[in-house]
Amino acid sequence: MKWFFKLCGRYRQKICLLAIGSLEEEQKEETQSHLASCSDCRKYFEELKAVTRPLSSWEKSFAQFEATPSLQLRWTKAIETESKAKSRASAPMPPPRSWREVLLSLRWHLAGMGALWMIAAFLNIEPSSAPATTAQNKPPTQQLLMALRENRRQLSELINPAAPESDALPDIFVPRRRSEIQLPTAMA
Repeated sequence: MKWFFKLCGRYRQKICLLAIGSLEEEQKEETQSHLASCSDCRKYFEELKAVTRPLSSWEKSFAQFEATPSLQLRWTKAIETESKAKSRASAPMPPPRSWREVLLSLRWHLAGMGALWMIAAFLNIEPSSAPATTAQNKPPTQQLLMALRENRRQLSELINPAAPESDALPDIFVPRRRSEIQLPTAMA
């Protein structure tokens, strides 16, 4: 909760730059005023200062050490070989010369996709209850024949209607519930 109300997080980077002495003047005053008011940030700044003080004078401490010419030569060769290796790694790959190179590089991906297609095809196969030859040889049932005769009769009435009586009024459509409607049943 303490860190929620204190907005010290935005000052952390500025405190680090102040500790090494590379913070701009306009931000330096703001950061120093925050350090004066915040004890946690002041403690953090003092820890950073303790680490950076010895590192700031490292050039003076090691000025007497000089690299030998053989060591300098080894360093330059190591740097050159590393830069060549990076340039080779970052160079674009040449396009494949044939389809064989493309397919060989993708063989495991293609095999996996083929396996997935086989599994999908196997799962989509529906087992039939009876072979098609026995279903065609089986004679239709009596109920099916009666339903077909009834459908033919209804179609013939629709196509060739009887002559309407001139003095009879047409029936008015009155909507009814489904439970009130009686559907015609096939005669058995």
